[in-house]
Amino acid sequence: MAVTNSKGRAFLIYREDDTTADTYNLVGATTELSYTMNNDTVDITTKDDAGVRQLLEGLFNYAVTVNCSGVTNTADSALNNVLDTDMMGGTHQRFAITRPGATTEYLISKYQVTSFEESAPDADAVRYNFTLESAGGGANNNPFITTTLSIN
Repeated sequence: MAVTNSKGRAFLIYREDDTTADTYNLVGATTELSYTMNNDTVDITTKDDAGVRQLLEGLFNYAVTVNCSGVTNTADSALNNVLDTDMMGGTHQRFAITRPGATTEYLISKYQVTSFEESAPDADAVRYNFTLESAGGGANNNPFITTTLSIN
């Protein structure tokens, strides 16, 4: 059985447009993108379990952290300003992240921008970094949704 590898270039992040619901804008000039999913566990071990730990099934305090970095360019400066404003306002915004290797499967949720940084090394391109923390689960606690995005 042949294994198909995914290219990082297809791993994209979109932010919902402020004026048109369910329409997304690509966060452009991204060079690195990663996400981490976490779920707390609930220990339900009793003395009857003979010393073997038992965990309650389900999602408890499910959270996603997204880290993104890229190169700032004039075409994307308006979106970078929006991300900076999101961070300073502490607002929740909807983002969609492509699932690596899937063309119509997205991690869609509300996120809060918890950090935003731009750096300007003397002899290099201006770069940005930001971190998102999930502020709500996906549909039916399923973080990945198969859909077609409306993209500006």
